[in-house]
Amino acid sequence: MKRKRREWRQDGGRDEIQEVRVAGQVVNAEKVEDVADIGDWLGVGEVGEEEEDELDPEQVVAGRAEEKEFMVKKLDMFEFGSYEEAMRRGGKVPTTTKWVEGWKSDDKGGRFVRCRLVGRDFKKRGVEEREDLFAAMPPLETKKMMFRMVAGMRGQRRRKGLAEVKLMFIDVRKAHLNAVCDEEEWVELPEEFWELGRYAKLKRWLYGMRKAAAGWEED
Repeated sequence: MKRKRREWRQDGGRDEIQEVRVAGQVVNAEKVEDVADIGDWLGVGEVGEEEEDELDPEQVVAGRAEEKEFMVKKLDMFEFGSYEEAMRRGGKVPTTTKWVEGWKSDDKGGRFVRCRLVGRDFKKRGVEEREDLFAAMPPLETKKMMFRMVAGMRGQRRRKGLAEVKLMFIDVRKAHLNAVCDEEEWVELPEEFWELGRYAKLKRWLYGMRKAAAGWEED
Protein backbone atom coordinates (compact mmCIF):
# COMPACT_ATOMS: atom_id res chain seq x y z
CA MET A 1 0.00 0.00 0.00
CA LYS A 2 2.88 2.37 0.69
CA ARG A 3 5.51 3.46 -1.75
CA LYS A 4 7.97 6.28 -2.33
CA ARG A 5 7.71 8.78 -5.16
CA ARG A 6 10.65 10.96 -6.18
CA GLU A 7 9.92 14.50 -7.32
CA TRP A 8 12.42 16.82 -8.96
CA ARG A 9 12.92 20.20 -7.31
CA GLN A 10 13.76 23.35 -9.20
CA ASP A 11 17.28 23.31 -7.72
CA GLY A 12 17.94 19.92 -9.34
CA GLY A 13 17.56 17.88 -6.14
CA ARG A 14 14.97 15.20 -5.47
CA ASP A 15 12.46 14.76 -2.66
CA GLU A 16 11.10 11.41 -1.60
CA ILE A 17 7.41 11.61 -0.71
CA GLN A 18 5.51 8.86 1.02
CA GLU A 19 2.34 7.93 -0.84
CA VAL A 20 -0.56 5.65 -0.07
CA ARG A 21 -2.93 4.30 -2.73
CA VAL A 22 -6.52 3.87 -1.55
CA ALA A 23 -9.42 2.85 -3.81
CA GLY A 24 -7.47 3.85 -6.89
CA GLN A 25 -6.47 7.25 -5.48
CA VAL A 26 -2.95 8.28 -4.54
CA VAL A 27 -2.74 10.49 -1.49
CA ASN A 28 0.25 12.10 0.21
CA ALA A 29 0.76 10.48 3.60
CA GLU A 30 2.03 13.81 4.98
CA LYS A 31 -1.44 15.31 4.56
CA VAL A 32 -2.91 13.19 7.37
CA GLU A 33 -1.60 12.49 10.83
CA ASP A 34 -2.12 8.75 10.70
CA VAL A 35 -1.97 6.70 7.51
CA ALA A 36 -4.42 4.21 9.00
CA ASP A 37 -7.08 6.96 9.04
CA ILE A 38 -6.86 7.65 5.32
CA GLY A 39 -9.70 5.24 4.63
CA ASP A 40 -12.02 7.26 6.87
CA TRP A 41 -10.73 10.45 5.26
CA LEU A 42 -11.79 9.15 1.83
CA GLY A 43 -14.97 7.52 3.09
CA VAL A 44 -14.02 3.99 2.06
CA GLY A 45 -13.41 2.30 5.41
CA GLU A 46 -10.02 1.01 6.51
CA VAL A 47 -7.08 1.03 4.13
CA GLY A 48 -7.04 -2.13 2.07
CA GLU A 49 -10.68 -2.99 2.71
CA GLU A 50 -12.97 -3.34 -0.29
CA GLU A 51 -16.67 -3.70 0.34
CA GLU A 52 -18.21 -6.03 -2.21
CA ASP A 53 -21.63 -4.90 -3.33
CA GLU A 54 -23.03 -8.16 -4.68
CA LEU A 55 -25.91 -8.14 -7.12
CA ASP A 56 -29.31 -9.35 -6.00
CA PRO A 57 -29.89 -12.71 -7.80
CA GLU A 58 -33.61 -12.07 -8.13
CA GLN A 59 -32.99 -8.68 -9.69
CA VAL A 60 -30.44 -10.24 -12.07
CA VAL A 61 -33.08 -12.69 -13.30
CA ALA A 62 -35.60 -9.87 -13.68
CA GLY A 63 -33.05 -7.67 -15.48
CA ARG A 64 -32.15 -10.38 -17.96
CA ALA A 65 -35.81 -11.08 -18.64
CA GLU A 66 -36.47 -7.38 -19.24
CA GLU A 67 -33.55 -7.10 -21.66
CA LYS A 68 -34.64 -10.22 -23.51
CA GLU A 69 -38.22 -8.97 -23.88
CA PHE A 70 -37.02 -5.55 -25.05
CA MET A 71 -34.76 -7.03 -27.74
CA VAL A 72 -37.10 -9.78 -28.93
CA LYS A 73 -40.58 -8.28 -28.69
CA LYS A 74 -40.00 -4.54 -29.01
CA LEU A 75 -37.01 -4.34 -31.36
CA ASP A 76 -37.36 -7.71 -33.12
CA MET A 77 -33.59 -7.69 -33.48
CA PHE A 78 -32.96 -11.43 -33.98
CA GLU A 79 -33.56 -13.85 -36.83
CA PHE A 80 -33.17 -17.22 -35.15
CA GLY A 81 -31.53 -20.11 -36.95
CA SER A 82 -29.24 -23.11 -36.62
CA TYR A 83 -25.47 -23.32 -36.28
CA GLU A 84 -25.22 -24.75 -39.79
CA GLU A 85 -27.22 -21.84 -41.18
CA ALA A 86 -25.04 -19.35 -39.31
CA MET A 87 -21.86 -20.88 -40.74
CA ARG A 88 -23.29 -21.02 -44.25
CA ARG A 89 -24.68 -17.51 -44.37
CA GLY A 90 -22.28 -15.73 -42.03
CA GLY A 91 -19.19 -17.52 -43.26
CA LYS A 92 -17.63 -17.72 -39.78
CA VAL A 93 -18.23 -19.04 -36.29
CA PRO A 94 -21.03 -17.05 -34.60
CA THR A 95 -19.83 -14.38 -32.17
CA THR A 96 -20.28 -15.43 -28.56
CA THR A 97 -22.15 -13.20 -26.12
CA LYS A 98 -22.00 -12.41 -22.43
CA TRP A 99 -24.18 -10.72 -19.83
CA VAL A 100 -22.69 -7.52 -18.38
CA GLU A 101 -24.54 -6.47 -15.23
CA GLY A 102 -24.34 -3.80 -12.57
CA TRP A 103 -26.28 -1.60 -10.21
CA LYS A 104 -28.14 1.41 -11.63
CA SER A 105 -30.13 4.16 -9.89
CA ASP A 106 -33.70 4.96 -10.79
CA ASP A 107 -35.51 8.31 -10.70
CA LYS A 108 -36.87 7.63 -7.21
CA GLY A 109 -33.47 7.06 -5.63
CA GLY A 110 -33.74 3.28 -5.59
CA ARG A 111 -31.47 0.75 -7.24
CA PHE A 112 -31.98 -1.95 -9.81
CA VAL A 113 -29.74 -4.35 -11.70
CA ARG A 114 -29.13 -3.33 -15.31
CA CYS A 115 -28.40 -6.32 -17.53
CA ARG A 116 -26.90 -5.79 -20.96
CA LEU A 117 -26.24 -8.53 -23.49
CA VAL A 118 -22.87 -7.85 -25.11
CA GLY A 119 -21.26 -9.41 -28.17
CA ARG A 120 -17.66 -10.55 -27.73
CA ASP A 121 -16.58 -9.27 -31.14
CA PHE A 122 -12.86 -8.82 -30.54
CA LYS A 123 -10.37 -7.80 -33.20
CA LYS A 124 -8.47 -10.84 -34.36
CA ARG A 125 -4.71 -10.84 -34.66
CA GLY A 126 -3.50 -9.91 -38.11
CA VAL A 127 -6.74 -8.24 -39.16
CA GLU A 128 -6.24 -4.81 -40.70
CA GLU A 129 -7.77 -1.68 -39.20
CA ARG A 130 -11.21 -0.73 -40.51
CA GLU A 131 -12.00 2.93 -41.05
CA ASP A 132 -15.74 2.20 -41.08
CA LEU A 133 -15.60 1.35 -37.36
CA PHE A 134 -14.79 4.92 -36.32
CA ALA A 135 -17.47 6.74 -34.32
CA ALA A 136 -17.04 10.40 -33.43
CA MET A 137 -17.49 11.62 -29.86
CA PRO A 138 -18.13 15.34 -29.30
CA PRO A 139 -15.49 16.74 -26.93
CA LEU A 140 -16.46 18.26 -23.58
CA GLU A 141 -15.33 21.67 -24.86
CA THR A 142 -18.18 21.60 -27.40
CA LYS A 143 -20.80 21.38 -24.66
CA LYS A 144 -19.08 24.15 -22.70
CA MET A 145 -19.08 26.34 -25.81
CA MET A 146 -22.82 25.77 -26.27
CA PHE A 147 -23.47 26.81 -22.66
CA ARG A 148 -21.47 30.01 -23.21
CA MET A 149 -23.32 30.82 -26.43
CA VAL A 150 -26.76 30.41 -24.82
CA ALA A 151 -25.79 32.32 -21.68
CA GLY A 152 -24.24 35.12 -23.77
CA MET A 153 -27.31 35.73 -25.93
CA ARG A 154 -29.84 35.44 -23.10
CA GLY A 155 -29.90 39.09 -22.01
CA GLN A 156 -29.80 40.38 -25.58
CA ARG A 157 -32.79 38.30 -26.64
CA ARG A 158 -34.76 39.36 -23.56
CA ARG A 159 -34.22 43.03 -24.35
CA LYS A 160 -35.45 42.44 -27.90
CA GLY A 161 -38.48 40.51 -26.69
CA LEU A 162 -37.35 37.32 -28.42
CA ALA A 163 -38.03 33.81 -27.19
CA GLU A 164 -35.43 32.28 -24.88
CA VAL A 165 -33.02 29.78 -26.41
CA LYS A 166 -32.79 26.45 -24.61
CA LEU A 167 -30.44 23.48 -24.85
CA MET A 168 -31.74 19.93 -24.87
CA PHE A 169 -29.53 16.94 -24.08
CA ILE A 170 -31.17 13.58 -24.79
CA ASP A 171 -29.96 10.31 -23.28
CA VAL A 172 -31.17 7.55 -25.60
CA ARG A 173 -32.04 4.34 -23.75
CA LYS A 174 -30.05 1.36 -25.02
CA ALA A 175 -28.77 3.44 -27.91
CA HIS A 176 -26.72 0.89 -29.87
CA LEU A 177 -29.64 -1.51 -30.11
CA ASN A 178 -31.51 1.00 -32.30
CA ALA A 179 -28.99 0.91 -35.16
CA VAL A 180 -29.88 -1.39 -38.05
CA CYS A 181 -27.29 -4.12 -38.72
CA ASP A 182 -26.30 -3.94 -42.39
CA GLU A 183 -24.00 -6.99 -42.35
CA GLU A 184 -24.50 -10.73 -42.04
CA GLU A 185 -23.58 -11.10 -38.36
CA TRP A 186 -24.57 -14.16 -36.34
CA VAL A 187 -24.27 -14.54 -32.58
CA GLU A 188 -24.49 -17.38 -30.10
CA LEU A 189 -27.07 -16.46 -27.47
CA PRO A 190 -27.06 -17.31 -23.73
CA GLU A 191 -29.40 -19.90 -22.27
CA GLU A 192 -32.13 -17.33 -21.50
CA PHE A 193 -32.86 -17.32 -25.27
CA TRP A 194 -32.62 -21.05 -25.98
CA GLU A 195 -36.37 -21.55 -25.96
CA LEU A 196 -36.39 -19.36 -29.08
CA GLY A 197 -33.07 -20.42 -30.55
CA ARG A 198 -29.42 -20.70 -29.69
CA TYR A 199 -28.10 -18.86 -32.73
CA ALA A 200 -29.44 -15.73 -34.40
CA LYS A 201 -28.68 -13.26 -37.15
CA LEU A 202 -28.61 -9.67 -35.94
CA LYS A 203 -31.17 -7.28 -37.39
CA ARG A 204 -29.83 -4.53 -35.15
CA TRP A 205 -26.35 -4.06 -33.76
CA LEU A 206 -25.58 -5.54 -30.37
CA TYR A 207 -23.42 -3.87 -27.73
CA GLY A 208 -19.87 -5.13 -28.05
CA MET A 209 -20.00 -5.65 -31.82
CA ARG A 210 -17.20 -3.72 -33.47
CA LYS A 211 -19.47 -1.70 -35.74
CA ALA A 212 -22.16 -0.95 -33.15
CA ALA A 213 -20.94 2.55 -32.27
CA ALA A 214 -20.50 3.58 -35.91
CA GLY A 215 -23.91 2.13 -36.74
CA TRP A 216 -25.56 4.16 -33.98
CA GLU A 217 -23.78 7.35 -35.14
CA GLU A 218 -25.04 6.78 -38.69
CA ASP A 219 -28.56 6.04 -37.44
